[in-house]
Amino acid sequence: MSDKDDQPDGKRSWPIHHWITIGAVTAWFVGSIIRWTVRDAWPATSAIFYALPVPVLIASGCLTLLSLQKRLKAAKEQRPRIRAIVNSVLIGVLLLQLLVWLPNAYYRSTSDSGDSETWRFMFWNTYHGELGEVDIAKELADSNCDLIALVEAPDRATTPEVWQRHLPEHTAYRLGSQMTILARKQDLPIKVIEVVNGNLPASIRYRIVKLLRGEHVFRIIVIDINSNPFRFRRREFQRLAELAREFESAPLILAGDFNTPVDSVYSELLRNARLSNAFDDCGVGYRPTWPVYFPMLTLDQVWTNSSVSCRSCWREASWNSDHRRVVVEFEFSPETQMDRN
Repeated sequence: MSDKDDQPDGKRSWPIHHWITIGAVTAWFVGSIIRWTVRDAWPATSAIFYALPVPVLIASGCLTLLSLQKRLKAAKEQRPRIRAIVNSVLIGVLLLQLLVWLPNAYYRSTSDSGDSETWRFMFWNTYHGELGEVDIAKELADSNCDLIALVEAPDRATTPEVWQRHLPEHTAYRLGSQMTILARKQDLPIKVIEVVNGNLPASIRYRIVKLLRGEHVFRIIVIDINSNPFRFRRREFQRLAELAREFESAPLILAGDFNTPVDSVYSELLRNARLSNAFDDCGVGYRPTWPVYFPMLTLDQVWTNSSVSCRSCWREASWNSDHRRVVVEFEFSPETQMDRN
């Protein structure tokens, strides 16, 4: 008795591997077209662009290739050249995607240090401290950073005491919306002299922090963009570009969880505002930051204007968050030393 006769009314159900094949082919084909054409420029394509980063596309392509082997083998018996041609095309496309992606995922372009003092800055999404508030503080203390910006920072009654106990060389400034700045207070102290709140409802939270260290006056904008993959990101990036132009006369650092891949079309709005991505300038190692031990998306980013010279940028993994840390060593341009705007 055939499989068809086993089904009522002559209907035949598809085996699970057929559905897997269809899903893999669809994800690879549709995702590849969107990623290398419109990306997240349209609301209808943004969620697909975010859900199908290049490692997922390559995995889908490999699954497609494996799933089609049985059908290609049958085709070979009728037309011997078909299987060889199709295999060659599929493998060629996979290799091309891999070769395009790898140079953007792995960097080794540390800049030479200049004559000015080098600072170390860290940005980290700490996942509300749910995976270890004390452990987070200990790791931050070991990082030897002059300045640390946190989003989704621990915000419990015990948090100030934890910072004081484990980071005695830093002053903690709570900025609201679970954002925190930790500034070194020894040797040449870093002081927060002004904090300006900024939000776009249900869209982006940011704080404009003006700081002073010696003769250096500079700003850091700490950012946390809504993670909803179905949200259109144009408005958020337009606002950040406006802020970059507003404060372009002084050193400026934008650091945050953008919840948007760094290869989004909207990153061009920041570049057009004369900002540069720190990892593009001097990145070392693997770029993506989320999820922490199998990172595929570069959600956590640091951008700077021309008054900040990045010397090295790298990522660090930790079991205490689902995001990797971003660490940047930088210098200020000599002409910005007396800028007090």
